[in-house]
Amino acid sequence: MATDLKVQFFSHLNGINLGNNWGDLIRMLDICLVNGLALPSVTAASIDANGDINLTFFAAHNAVLFQIVELSSFPSVSVDGVTTSVNGKYRIKGAPTTNQLILKGNIVRTVENPPTVTFTSFGSAKLAPLGYDIIYRDAGDVKRVYRAKSPRSEHPFIRIDESISDSVNSYNSAYVKSAMVGLIENMNHIDDYQDPSKLQLPLDTNDFKKNWKITGTGATVVRGWSKWHWA
Repeated sequence: MATDLKVQFFSHLNGINLGNNWGDLIRMLDICLVNGLALPSVTAASIDANGDINLTFFAAHNAVLFQIVELSSFPSVSVDGVTTSVNGKYRIKGAPTTNQLILKGNIVRTVENPPTVTFTSFGSAKLAPLGYDIIYRDAGDVKRVYRAKSPRSEHPFIRIDESISDSVNSYNSAYVKSAMVGLIENMNHIDDYQDPSKLQLPLDTNDFKKNWKITGTGATVVRGWSKWHWA
């Protein structure tokens, strides 16, 4: 079930769109980093004589070679007398048609009778996410803190903030859309960025709020410091 290399290909045809609305950047990051992108429903599945998994979808999958597909909720099947689970991540090794995929299964076949093991019921398939968790999110759904799954100490928290008002200062929603972005060594809550003992990037030691605050209104407003612009 393990993929051969931990490389993700996100050159794709599946239309993960970054729209012209507030919140669209966070939604896209949720898909790419955390949730993955659902593929059409599976209508047929089998394991061939090479131990590869063959899938047929209800509609065009729009996936490309070498992307990683994650299977879930598939029932276990008997492969050459061994009960086998196929849930997990696999690399695409073939795309015979627009609605068929061959996944590099690495499932050991000891005999070839039957040459094809067919599933009678199916789970779901998606393009796998990059392996992050949402650690914190706000009630207004305009902030996220992401971190890699099973992190080591050197993995920072990634804070994304699309706020445009702090109840006193405000940024015109018709202006250029951007998210305030930074890396923080560790966090105990979603707005935990004012602790001088924590490393963060970027950082102004004279103003720990500089990267995250909104100052002023109208044409003179200043919002954040390090930003990702998208519309």
